[in-house]
Amino acid sequence: MISSLSSVPRGACAATPIRPEIGNAADAMDGETPPGLVDVGEVELMEGGDSDSEAEDDEIKDSDAVFLSGRTEEDFSCLEVHVYDAEAGTLYVHHDVTLPAFPLAVEWCTMGTGGNADSFAAVGTFEPVIEIWDLDVMDPMEPVMSLGAKPRAEKKKKKKKQQQRQQEASKPELADGSHADAVMSLSWARHSPTVLASGSADATVKLWDLNAGVCAMTLSHHADKVAAVAWHGAELAVLLTGSDDGTLAVRDARAEAVGASFAVGAKVEAACWDPSTPTTALAAGEDGALVAFDIRSAAAPLWTFSPHGGKGVPAVSFSRSYRGLLATGSVDGTVALWDAAAGAPTPVASKALAVGQIYALAFDAGPGGATIAAGGSGGSLALWDAQEDDARVAAWWVEGDRAM
Repeated sequence: MISSLSSVPRGACAATPIRPEIGNAADAMDGETPPGLVDVGEVELMEGGDSDSEAEDDEIKDSDAVFLSGRTEEDFSCLEVHVYDAEAGTLYVHHDVTLPAFPLAVEWCTMGTGGNADSFAAVGTFEPVIEIWDLDVMDPMEPVMSLGAKPRAEKKKKKKKQQQRQQEASKPELADGSHADAVMSLSWARHSPTVLASGSADATVKLWDLNAGVCAMTLSHHADKVAAVAWHGAELAVLLTGSDDGTLAVRDARAEAVGASFAVGAKVEAACWDPSTPTTALAAGEDGALVAFDIRSAAAPLWTFSPHGGKGVPAVSFSRSYRGLLATGSVDGTVALWDAAAGAPTPVASKALAVGQIYALAFDAGPGGATIAAGGSGGSLALWDAQEDDARVAAWWVEGDRAM
């Protein structure tokens, strides 16, 4: 199944990823080079020689849409990097990374420095450690960083096969400030790119300093598992959190005591901000209802409705390109689009995507259009270019000024 999704901005991934040589990369793993970082002198850059055809196959163009998915099949879990070439109309897995446990959350980030060759994925699993993987390295053997884990002791250099190294590796020892249970949700602060927020089954929210690789702050305002975290798009320190305790909370990351909580009425499965109305926060409850709140008031919800007839809605997302465009993914196997620009959402279009029960979805992070990726119990990723595929969506697009 596909349990988590994240979209990558166009052009953020390196056009020509690095492909490590197995022998030299193994040396680097036990030497002075930090785990996951490969010495450029010890890799084969995918240029020229016999690697020309391979380099062409592995190239990621600035026009390509890239999606990250956490997928599990039986006892095997991995992070997959999907590339959609709109010109050719093809979607394929560019490369994948083996994960130690079931992936509950995936979030793209840049580790704070920006630019090409600086594209990473943060992954939360049933383990209490958050792994940071370099997306610009093909087949990396270890993460760049493991938040919440103590650094492993340096070993004397010697060549080992990757399989032997994996068999001998033990679970990481937890560091001070780590989570005590599964990491269920992640949100990278795009406006403050050295900060990553995580929500855990241990009922805490942690803010991580990606430069130092340490926990900078722990928030303990929930009484149960934290299934959703989301940074505000404009207010630098405002964080939205949703929990199994049935509340949606807004907190100032600079002071845990500053904020407000809102009663959702059910366990929160997903939460997000409305980017076109920065005072509106949305929660999806386990009962299949969507609830919107004006965070300036602790009064009754702005609106409540069930987008899929009471069926579960594990995934919700607002478009960052078009005002009020809301997508919901349901266990009934459909993705629905809604116009939420003027209060309670009204239907725009819906489509069954043949990927089983839908657990995760994401809008393409590129400008324009409405390409939506969705995955679920079927284990495959589906794309819906809603504007091109559905006449109702195309008509909605031209009604007034929808662009943000």
